[in-house]
Amino acid sequence: MPESNDPSTKEPQPGEVVKTVAELVLKDEDLKKSLGRRTIYAVIFTLAVATVKLTIGIPFITLGSTPLVGITASFLIAAVEDWVVSNRPPTAFYICPEEGRFIPIKRSSHPKYRKLRLCPDCGCELIRKCQQGNHFIVSSDPDNPDTPPKLDGFCPFANHLFPNPAKPICLPT
Repeated sequence: MPESNDPSTKEPQPGEVVKTVAELVLKDEDLKKSLGRRTIYAVIFTLAVATVKLTIGIPFITLGSTPLVGITASFLIAAVEDWVVSNRPPTAFYICPEEGRFIPIKRSSHPKYRKLRLCPDCGCELIRKCQQGNHFIVSSDPDNPDTPPKLDGFCPFANHLFPNPAKPICLPT
């Protein structure tokens, strides 16, 4: 009669597998880089659903369907992220009040440039958004969003937000 306490023939429990995969996904930086952000979301959501299933025991979700639920949740998150990003302008401009120039920052720019707070040349604090409308400063030319607005120009949203479009609102006072 085979002995059942032999560790080489013991099958791993689902809780142990979930814990091992979670540790691997959350701690291994090379794996995170190779899989990508959205795949990591899918794995984490799948692990979360499996953990809830194992601890609480949701009757309408089986362990076999947890990958489907996790992937569906990650697709929903990805759709919301894409929607939020698509509503941002392709190029926003930061104003350096000392030098009176615009610094263009694109959506595809490196995150360190998108998080600029100070001018890289003079060190003064950059103006990132319109002072009255609290929206991104964008080009006034809708056909070419990469052309910077003019310093004596007006906010392109002034016609929609304020009754007096002759008042410059994107300039520092």
